[in-house]
Amino acid sequence: MRFRSYKPRRSFKRSVNWIDSLTFTETNGTLDRTAYTMTPIAGTNGAQVFLQLINNQNLAEHGGEDCVVSRIVGDVHIIGGRLNGTPTSAFVHVSIIQKESNATTGNVEPQNMFDALASGQDNILYDTTLWCPALPVAVPAAQPWPVSVHIDVRVSRKIQNENYLYFVFGSAGGAAATIINEITVAGALRILVKRPR
Repeated sequence: MRFRSYKPRRSFKRSVNWIDSLTFTETNGTLDRTAYTMTPIAGTNGAQVFLQLINNQNLAEHGGEDCVVSRIVGDVHIIGGRLNGTPTSAFVHVSIIQKESNATTGNVEPQNMFDALASGQDNILYDTTLWCPALPVAVPAAQPWPVSVHIDVRVSRKIQNENYLYFVFGSAGGAAATIINEITVAGALRILVKRPR
């Protein structure tokens, strides 16, 4: 009777790390919030701001191109909106989108989430519509947060140079116009990253 030798299979474990992604809170201890300007673009409706979820330094530290984002977790608190400095309320889209950026300018092409065709694309990992109240004139330095959402997205997306994940705030509006162009938010996001195989 012949005996077969047994060789244990080597297991290859990919390095997995949680990294801080976006912090909407100022870290100097004076405020628990950050304001972002949403920009209307000629030829498009409404306005958006794209916030990169994993930057070039994060990418380099976790294996470079083709590292995989597998989870995005955090909380976003919407405090209020303004239009040209005037407190204004509106619905806003809060989204996570994978998009290519212009290799020369770094700009990202708009994707109006209030449009049915654009909001049905397969590059959207997360999307919800929230009410953004008018920003109070005298904003308290700390809570309350009028509107909050918890985000926990499980995905498997490779990240490459000029093809990143973005956290996006978007406002409706007409051509090259917007209902609000500034949103004040608090909270933070972190992401789980795997090194490339």
